[in-house]
Amino acid sequence: MSFPKSGRTWVRVMLDRLRIPLHYTHDGSDHKYATHFDALQCCGLESKGQPLVFLHRDPRDTAVSGFFQKSLRIENGYEGDLAQFIRDPHHGLEKILVFNLAWIDHCTSSANSNRTLSYEALRANTVDGLTALMTTYLPSRPVSRRRIRREVEHASFDRMQQQEKQGVFARRYDKALTPGDPDNQDSFKVRRGKIGGFTDYFSEQDLDFADQLLQRYNYSDRLAAAHLAALI
Repeated sequence: MSFPKSGRTWVRVMLDRLRIPLHYTHDGSDHKYATHFDALQCCGLESKGQPLVFLHRDPRDTAVSGFFQKSLRIENGYEGDLAQFIRDPHHGLEKILVFNLAWIDHCTSSANSNRTLSYEALRANTVDGLTALMTTYLPSRPVSRRRIRREVEHASFDRMQQQEKQGVFARRYDKALTPGDPDNQDSFKVRRGKIGGFTDYFSEQDLDFADQLLQRYNYSDRLAAAHLAALI
């Protein structure tokens, strides 16, 4: 479970190569639906006794990546600029905050096996994070750290981007993992994956807007409180 452009493609490619069959969903938050954040109906999915992991990423990085996804990869793309996108209640920062907090609160407060997973923490320690995911979903099928380390190396962003450009992923994922324009890096599904990369795109006004919104939702404190129950 994740909001679009939270790093799920990277995680999915590794898990697919490890032959972990999972169901992936954005729970109605997809940019193609353009649902207003007030109309989101989160946390109603039934996990049917299976572990549910919610992947979340810095909303500012998520928003930038979402802008390029909606503008360059989706039919009837976004007509405005980034400043308009991050303020748009159908796509932008507030929608990401509302969605992420709803699922984080759900996963950490309910008496079930649901867990949360931070993209930033997974990037910092991918081998341990992937091992934890394997243990969560298939506790009876141990995989050696050597095998997991090999898959992590295989899924480096440079390598994945090159494979996307060469059409390697198209055989399995069709258009979901092919560039909108091979000559435009921002149109790639595997675009940058950079932590804190939003600072390369946000204006001073955008940074102030994001800071005020994060403070209004008390996002950092609520995220820190959830960390105690996080997968990694």
